[in-house]
Amino acid sequence: MLIRSRHTHRRGGAALVELVAAAPLIVLLVFGMMEAGRMCTVSIVLANAAREGCRVAVSRGKTSTDVSARVKSTLSAAGISSSAVTMTLTPSTIETTTLNTQISLKLSVPFTSVYWLKSPFFYKSTTLSSTTVMLSQRP
Repeated sequence: MLIRSRHTHRRGGAALVELVAAAPLIVLLVFGMMEAGRMCTVSIVLANAAREGCRVAVSRGKTSTDVSARVKSTLSAAGISSSAVTMTLTPSTIETTTLNTQISLKLSVPFTSVYWLKSPFFYKSTTLSSTTVMLSQRP
């Protein structure tokens, strides 16, 4: 024999109140995951572009212009505008480096300029950067 409670028809209101209480938290979690995921993606792209650019910088016969072109092509392939990215090549004149000279390439970008939506909610003042250091292969 089935026994029904008299109060089962009142649970609909309680579920609605619980949803209203939990919905903002769920929305914050979703946006936080989107921002964190985008930060990770951009960090990986910056590391890859810095590595590609530094690889060109240590090669024989390459110039700073070649390094900049490689970085820009790597960033644009990933859908990131190179105009927002700051590139610092050390030493700035790689044409005069000799064998085993350290060449460093640092790329940095404000997170607000690479976020998909208008403005990030959590990481507004974050700057993402990546540095790669290699030894020159020039004789």
